Amino acid sequence: MDKNHIQKIIVEGQYVDSIGITDGDMGEPCFKSISELRYGIKTNNHLAFPVLDKNEKIIMAIQLEAQRNKKTNKTMGFSMIDDHVIKTFCHNIRMKVERMIAMREAQIRERNVVETLQLTSDICTQRSHKGLIIKIKDKLPKFMGFEAAGALIYDKDADTLFSLTENNKEDKDNLEEDIAVINFPTTLGITGMVFQAKAE
Repeated sequence: MDKNHIQKIIVEGQYVDSIGITDGDMGEPCFKSISELRYGIKTNNHLAFPVLDKNEKIIMAIQLEAQRNKKTNKTMGFSMIDDHVIKTFCHNIRMKVERMIAMREAQIRERNVVETLQLTSDICTQRSHKGLIIKIKDKLPKFMGFEAAGALIYDKDADTLFSLTENNKEDKDNLEEDIAVINFPTTLGITGMVFQAKAE
């Protein structure tokens, strides 16, 4: 790919990459809209077919330009064999792309599993309620991409939910020191409604 030439062209108001071995290979597309490629295009000058993904969406187009007769400068057109070869080539490209996507998705799933296990280990290895809440508030927003997260723990004896006051995020070395516990009734507010609904 490094040795190829890439330029941006506009098709239906969107930028797409036009790739060729040399600058001379990158002529204008023989189609005005992506939908024209659905069943391929064949003229005396051009032969073009789409590469589809598993959802039958066009993700790439292969376009060929016919050779010209050196004496007459007329295009030599395309044969039925050319038509068959380009269709087979596009099919092989499709299978290659599907394998690449499947491998990438598998890598992402594997990374997500590892990261989830690491997060779970960080949180669940805490030995106190305070440590548990602190870890949830610190780790979960970063993992999920949220602004903040909180944790309320049910105190069965007092029939209340408790959590911690906001920490001084700049003093991470002393998160568990001088932290006040705050209690919430189980019958008030949205949290109370959720708790009561689950309790039933």
